[in-house]
Amino acid sequence: MDWSVQVDGGETLDGKVFLGFDPKSGRIVSGEFTSLGEYSHGVWGVEGNTLTITGHGVTADGDETAAVVTNTIAQGGTMIWQATNQVRGGETLPDTAEYEFRRPAPAAQDAGSNYEHLKFLDFYRGKWRLEGELPEGHYVGEESNAWAFRKNMQRTAGWGRVGDGPRVDYEILVGWDPAKEKVFMWIAGSDGSSSVREGNYDPQTRCLTSRQRSVDASGAETTSMVEEQRLDRNSFLIKFTDVTKGNEHQPDFEIKATRLAR
Repeated sequence: MDWSVQVDGGETLDGKVFLGFDPKSGRIVSGEFTSLGEYSHGVWGVEGNTLTITGHGVTADGDETAAVVTNTIAQGGTMIWQATNQVRGGETLPDTAEYEFRRPAPAAQDAGSNYEHLKFLDFYRGKWRLEGELPEGHYVGEESNAWAFRKNMQRTAGWGRVGDGPRVDYEILVGWDPAKEKVFMWIAGSDGSSSVREGNYDPQTRCLTSRQRSVDASGAETTSMVEEQRLDRNSFLIKFTDVTKGNEHQPDFEIKATRLAR
């Protein structure tokens, strides 16, 4: 998490916060670094509508610091921030004033020039469960899709596993090629594989048909036809046909996607 603060037109103070979970204490913890050279460690707790962070740190000059920071959610979408019990270099400091933070309204932003050709991808936004029978075994996975780059592309982050095999994470970018007037897709996997698809969407059948070329980490190439067919509001079917690996034809297979969240 990144933050930035400027007071009365003065110097801007920037910071970065890393959040994690401490399995021993069962608490949320954080590490924070600022542009002044400071760092601190915090332990988080929640009671009602107040988030409390008890922190200890060191300044750029080597002074040890401590503070209790409260963030209280108020009405109207505002948050009240205050630091108390402050200590620096063994000296007790006064509590800060209460500062009010308000979430800004999202800026109006026009969709990118390719959105008109990709708006059918609105259906795919959200989180999905994937399952199917592959020649190698039973496949399960999940993926989440969201718009990116002013709706000029849709980005996917997902994972999949065949049988008891290793989990493979992957990312996908779907966009529009204005020169070829085709939908294209780039896929990269954590197992060193990569794929490229190129095809067309038929709004009458609600089906995206593409030709896919894949290369695994060993350099072996696989080609196939891929159809993504909407079934209903919360599911679609991915059909792989005409599958060829090297010079050998492989069995067709299907993967069904079921919506988990919008």
